[in-house]
Amino acid sequence: MRNVIVIVVALAALARVALAQDAAAEVLFQDGDRLMREGKLEEACDAFEASNRIEPRTGTLIRLGDCREKRGQLASAWSAYADASARAKDPAKKQVADAKVAALGPRLSKLTIKIAQPVAALAVTRDGAPVDKALWGRAVPVDGGQLVLRATALGFEPWEQTVAVPIEGGDVTIEVPKLADATTTIAPRNPIVDPGLVTHVEAPSQEPTGLPGRRKVAIGVGAAGVIVVGVGVWAGLSAGALEDDAHALCAAVVCTEAVAANDALDRARTRATLANLAYGVGGAAVAAAAILWFTGGRAAPERVAVTPVLTPGAAGVAAAVRF
Repeated sequence: MRNVIVIVVALAALARVALAQDAAAEVLFQDGDRLMREGKLEEACDAFEASNRIEPRTGTLIRLGDCREKRGQLASAWSAYADASARAKDPAKKQVADAKVAALGPRLSKLTIKIAQPVAALAVTRDGAPVDKALWGRAVPVDGGQLVLRATALGFEPWEQTVAVPIEGGDVTIEVPKLADATTTIAPRNPIVDPGLVTHVEAPSQEPTGLPGRRKVAIGVGAAGVIVVGVGVWAGLSAGALEDDAHALCAAVVCTEAVAANDALDRARTRATLANLAYGVGGAAVAAAAILWFTGGRAAPERVAVTPVLTPGAAGVAAAVRF
């Protein structure tokens, strides 16, 4: 009798990705807070920015704006606060972001880039970042410091200039001059190759070595399962810690930290859900890896079939074992 056991590791793609991103974003956010307290502003800003790329949040944007402001990057801070205001659903956070936008606006330094004679395919960059044509001739808020402007176009010599912009309240205008024609060069002729000097080397055939393919898949699936279970353990412990923090914030009869407490409880619930999902997915992955390993030897290559599983709501792998 032939029995077919089909093990489908369905990872529930949408929910899994969202929760994993939330965990990564939270780790980066906490690193940013720690680095801010230690006075490491550059590293802190990088951590907040990375956290916001993974999961944009109003609180993260406000902290990023505060970090940029402390570094003297007023235009970047103003932009972060403006994004926070546009995203905010909490009235208290929106009020903070709006106040920062209004306070920083008059202090910004601005840079105007004028083009003396536009040419076809002209490209202008500021510190390596492209400057959109729509911004040419317009006063644009920029962070103060030494900025490198560069203009290039096919058939013309590149132009470059370093511009000093004040940290606060500057108004600088730079004109990109007419680009000079590129110097004409003559390409060298192709060298003559003596056929007698060409040696043909045939690569030796190689027999398959190393682990069978299915056992490699087993290692990958098993490692992923262990990692997911580890994320679940971290999320469960973190959820408990956040609940304790929330209760501590409102330990008094009159709670004065309601916003922070609610935010902590929201994070605790998210991490508890992540922990439950991680335990289930990680356990299934480890079980699938064990079956793939024990049935993946070279002696019976036809006994196991591994195929990807793609559905509108889930993604994973399917292993079919025949006895």
